Amino acid sequence: MKFENVIAFSEQSKDLAEAMKEFAHEVLNERKGLKGFEKHSREEMNNLINKAFAEELGRITKEEVPTNKNDLARFVSRTNVQELADETRNVLIDMILPDVLMTSPLQYISDIKYADYGDTIKFEIASNQLLTVSKAGNRQRETNVQKTYRNDVTLAPENHMISVGTNLFDILIGRSYLAEEVMKAALAVETDILFSAYDAFVGAANALTGNLAVANYSEVSLIKLCETVTAYNGGRKAVILGTPVALKRNEFISTLCA
Repeated sequence: MKFENVIAFSEQSKDLAEAMKEFAHEVLNERKGLKGFEKHSREEMNNLINKAFAEELGRITKEEVPTNKNDLARFVSRTNVQELADETRNVLIDMILPDVLMTSPLQYISDIKYADYGDTIKFEIASNQLLTVSKAGNRQRETNVQKTYRNDVTLAPENHMISVGTNLFDILIGRSYLAEEVMKAALAVETDILFSAYDAFVGAANALTGNLAVANYSEVSLIKLCETVTAYNGGRKAVILGTPVALKRNEFISTLCA
């Protein structure tokens, strides 16, 4: 998934875009428990992105970014420079956000879709109901006709906002790192969406009744619940999610988690 502003930015600022994508990839690898920053250290990539950002700022302002600190302080204090720097940072967040969301635990409990500002989103939910097989009599050509239907759910998104205070002067002199600030903002958005999904998931789970509700936790009841959920989902294996504290009760749980 790529937003239109990200596609345009990647074509015009290829070096900065590729460096930021690679930095995000390494950070996400570390989050998954893999080894990151093997080709270049985190500090090297931070410095490279700061340098590419300074070059991009010079390109869009059509001015050379000063190297003298006094001249640089006057340069970054200008409104147009600050606004262009903010726009560049915002595009970088848009660029890595889909990758952050697709590697999040969100993928296990939610369906992620992207829409333009102000649009509504329609989810099409397929029925997992099996058809009933009846006994047939002699010379009986057909039995009761059955049909499964899809359900359409339309959602109107709620806008959320995050304001990041980044010191442009510190970035351009190498005292702070743009990549770290961009990554932190993207992870904050992911966490906010994840908590909202958790709240919706918990609300739906608390409303369950019958075979999908377990009053008292036990190994037997959990296995039975997994088998029931798997059957209801047409054979798709159930996945157990939870915090380490919740899941550590029995070692067997780890063998059931995807």
